[in-house]
Amino acid sequence: MRGRNNSDEIEAITGSIDKLASIDSHSAPSLLILSQPLLNADELERLESLSIQNPAMAIILICQQQSPDFLLRAMRAGVREVLTLQADPAQLLLAVRRLETKRSSQPQGMGKVLSFVSCKGGSGATFSQLTSVSHSQPLKINGLPYLT
Repeated sequence: MRGRNNSDEIEAITGSIDKLASIDSHSAPSLLILSQPLLNADELERLESLSIQNPAMAIILICQQQSPDFLLRAMRAGVREVLTLQADPAQLLLAVRRLETKRSSQPQGMGKVLSFVSCKGGSGATFSQLTSVSHSQPLKINGLPYLT
């Protein structure tokens, strides 16, 4: 991994999965590669908590467990890729590239929230709300009884 890109910052943490609990959202890496032969349900729950606290962090798990049940639980915990312990470095590099491709293809734009409140029915707030929204962006309308 170190030869992949000179600008990558790589930090190795040795120990149990509990050491990862200290990662906060400001210092969270964009990618966590966790290599652990076996994970129990408790450890997957801690991994899920970490994933929820750091939604921008992708997780690659390297372990022996490959059963469909385990893979489903890992996916629910927020793991993006699961590789076997016997995986060669090229497979890990491909997994990292897949994650980079997904991340770079996602729009990072800021959204807008517009709120219209009418003092009484029939004042035209619904009409004003619909005509003021740009049609080039996705639209989610809450609170309009005729459109929900």
